[in-house]
Amino acid sequence: MKVSVEKLQTNLVTLEVEVEEQQVEEALEKAYWQVVKKVNIPGFRKGKAPRQILEAYIGRASLYEEALDSLVNQTYPEALKDSNLEAVGQPRVEIVQIDSGMPLIYKATVSVIPEIELPPYKGIEMEEIVAEEPTEEEIQNVLNNYQKRMAHLESVENGTLDNGHIAQIDFIGYLDGVPFEGGASQDYSLEIGSNTFIPGFEEQLVGMQIGEEREIEVTFPEEYPQPDLAGKPSTFKVTLKEIKRKEYPAIDDEFAKDISEFETLEELKADIAKNLREKAQNSAKGELRERIVENLVSPIEVDVPEPMVEERLKEMITKFAQQLSIQGTTLEQYMQYTGKSAEDLFTQFRPQAAEWAKTTLVLEAIARTENITVTEEDVEERITRASQEFGMDRDDVSKSIDNVLESFKKEILLDKTINFLIDNAKITPAVEA
Repeated sequence: MKVSVEKLQTNLVTLEVEVEEQQVEEALEKAYWQVVKKVNIPGFRKGKAPRQILEAYIGRASLYEEALDSLVNQTYPEALKDSNLEAVGQPRVEIVQIDSGMPLIYKATVSVIPEIELPPYKGIEMEEIVAEEPTEEEIQNVLNNYQKRMAHLESVENGTLDNGHIAQIDFIGYLDGVPFEGGASQDYSLEIGSNTFIPGFEEQLVGMQIGEEREIEVTFPEEYPQPDLAGKPSTFKVTLKEIKRKEYPAIDDEFAKDISEFETLEELKADIAKNLREKAQNSAKGELRERIVENLVSPIEVDVPEPMVEERLKEMITKFAQQLSIQGTTLEQYMQYTGKSAEDLFTQFRPQAAEWAKTTLVLEAIARTENITVTEEDVEERITRASQEFGMDRDDVSKSIDNVLESFKKEILLDKTINFLIDNAKITPAVEA
């Protein structure tokens, strides 16, 4: 096999590949045996027609097309390896020559990883980021959240509905005097002041008494996900059936015993402080990592391959859609009520995708220079850590990464490279304010 490389741009090349006649003939013979089993030719049992008869029946081009796929799939990776090139994305293949008794010649144009001129990356100077000690207010906020989870509801027999109460209501919504689809419910529990209903709805319920009926006038927001309701005024007839209020336990030693393995509130607070401290320390380490990478990557000029940016963009849009799904909406609904198109989203995320691609290329270049690699032990250790962090069965985690193993390994490689930069950085003590 002969390979020549023409550099079109800093990250775009064309490989001209010449495959010997014998390899072409072997591929044609293999293609013949694959195709002849599928074709019924009059006068011959299936799979028994000679090659000349098959070519005459289906056309030589069909046989060559079958062989061509096999030849390109086999020789293209070899051509990249022989040329010391790492491709990004799929190539655009152009056939120059293919005929019986002659070499196959084709051209493959593809984006490749560009050469990067690395600046000195050992000894990066960076000021230490000190994690702040947890405050009493932060500790109390955690206790308050625990308290809210332990709250129980009690019925309010007398009095009127107020903020913080849980109202059990029946309601019917009307547009121009006609009930609209999805606008009615019975025994619906609504926390007053939670702002989960249309703006103005909850406020107009304040002061109601059990058994009272009231008409509520509201206007749906312009960005409401249902176009037939967006921006339209409506009337709701509401009946208040029950009022409940949340009762919270006292935050004391008994409270600490109920929610933890500790005997006293002071022990629980000490544990909360410990967890907050660890969280702050991890956050400080994360920020230091980001600053070191940004300090290194920012001044480097890199001609990022477009397919790499496009692939990252797709990943980011997919992740964004998943986040919207968790919030109860779809990407299509989001675009509908924000007025954004798919092109707008790609434009919005493109700078982040391009920066990620640039950072990845620089870190991978350092990894190659320093012979940083990912071992099977690295993969197994990361799977174990992930299973512990997310409380999942280790085998389930292992199976979940089977389809994204290369991406998983790349994350590990980048992580190890950043650790290498930190280990070789000059971290100076923080200057006290």
